[in-house]
Amino acid sequence: MFSYLSLCWREGESASLDDVLSTAGVSDEEYHGALSVNVKGRSLVLQRDLCDANINNYNATILSAWQANMDIQPVSDPYACIMYIVSYITQDEQEMDEIPRAAKRALR
Repeated sequence: MFSYLSLCWREGESASLDDVLSTAGVSDEEYHGALSVNVKGRSLVLQRDLCDANINNYNATILSAWQANMDIQPVSDPYACIMYIVSYITQDEQEMDEIPRAAKRALR
């Protein structure tokens, strides 16, 4: 299965979901059943082409204004949203400073 997907990826072929599931020997019902299992709660899974599998969810209007990476997920759990915001705001400053330090070390 992995070799099939790698070949499609390298050659720029567009493999359909049906092709991938058939090669893997997985039924449509099994695939959708696996998608419904999520340890983090609810999440949105977008239908994509194989070549777009590593692209984050985005909004074209926001992307053109922001011009930076984004990964948009709908908020379905107010508690999870609050916990995400609080953990982001209160993260250790050492984590925030590590990227510039690593860049400085790499430039030496």
